[in-house]
Amino acid sequence: MGGSIALILASELPIQGVISLSAPVMLRNPMIRLLPLMRPFVRYWKKKGRGSPDSYPLERGYDRYPIASVTEFMKLLHRARSRLTEVRCPALIMHAQGDRRVPDINAEIIYQNIGSKEKYKILLEAPCHNIARGENRQKVAEEVFRFIRNHSE
Repeated sequence: MGGSIALILASELPIQGVISLSAPVMLRNPMIRLLPLMRPFVRYWKKKGRGSPDSYPLERGYDRYPIASVTEFMKLLHRARSRLTEVRCPALIMHAQGDRRVPDINAEIIYQNIGSKEKYKILLEAPCHNIARGENRQKVAEEVFRFIRNHSE
């Protein structure tokens, strides 16, 4: 969600650059469109299995999504997607191929629709959503610091 918020802020504020790490602007699951209809009857949506606890030792979370929160999240994604053309600052878009939480098509949607003339898209090989902590973390750190150095006053 942080990358989506960063893109919205970049569309509204005069900033020197924006970095999007695994940011969603749309989700593929068709059931999500039914959530507003389900909301009066269902309070939670059970998460799918997350693998073994050792798979992502630093990621902790609840075993379900509150429907009201997911509905608000979808509104946020719509706003981020609709504001992409207003982002004019340099942009670094990074995403892992095969990210199961946020499909990597989001990086392409952001890249194709963002209004920035100076934009970079980097797709990482190791599938992971939290790319700053996963197998790609060294490359992510290097690219982020390079982008910041090149776009700081």
